[in-house]
Amino acid sequence: MTIDRSKWTATFTLNATTGWPCPRCYDGMLVPAAHSFHKQETFESRDAKQSEDWEPDWEEERFAGLLACNRNECAESVAVCGRTHLEPSSDDPHQWIIVYAPRFFLPAPPIFRVPNGTIQSVRDELMRAWTLYWSDAASCANRIRTCVELLLTYVGVPQSTRPLGKKPARLSLHARIEKFRVRAPELAESLMAVKWLGNAGSHVGELKKDDVLDGFELLEHVLAEVFEERSKRLKRLQKDIVKWKGPRKRRR
Repeated sequence: MTIDRSKWTATFTLNATTGWPCPRCYDGMLVPAAHSFHKQETFESRDAKQSEDWEPDWEEERFAGLLACNRNECAESVAVCGRTHLEPSSDDPHQWIIVYAPRFFLPAPPIFRVPNGTIQSVRDELMRAWTLYWSDAASCANRIRTCVELLLTYVGVPQSTRPLGKKPARLSLHARIEKFRVRAPELAESLMAVKWLGNAGSHVGELKKDDVLDGFELLEHVLAEVFEERSKRLKRLQKDIVKWKGPRKRRR
């Protein structure tokens, strides 16, 4: 499933839905509870006003507040904090609006819907990754890399090897993916790509949000294939439709 990237690089204002899905029900969207937001200008922003060159878009505040699911039957609340800045209104360029740029959520909105059947350890690691996404792309990529390790353990790829007459030796993630490649070459290639992104987070530390979203998109694809057998299900579906030359005959 393709991730809508415009959603995950977005800021928000207090008078509109954010576009982010509810972390509890997935179906609702998070909306700001305007009365809950508090903000205060930073020292640097106040100090900058002493300059003769000062412009309104120099102003910066820190904020904290609550978002709520817009489905009444859910109404989950999410804490959020970050920074604000001013932008010209699209309706009137002489008017300025306050824009909220989040840096932390509790709990964080899910960047993709986790496939049914996904094991709890991977779900937990994904939640940590979604939280880090907003503040630390490199650490987020490392959490995605951990998901790969957990997934390989689930599908039975060993974590270590024991050469004849020697002590057990831990297998690198690269080696484990290569073992998995024998069974599922296409999925292994996706996991290898995620591994390289995780490595970049560890050793380079200059990943951007788009890089992390690449990792999430590849991981979601593998999870869907492992836990929901998406490709097999679609092949069965197309085969049935071709067989019946139209809608499938369904059991009553």
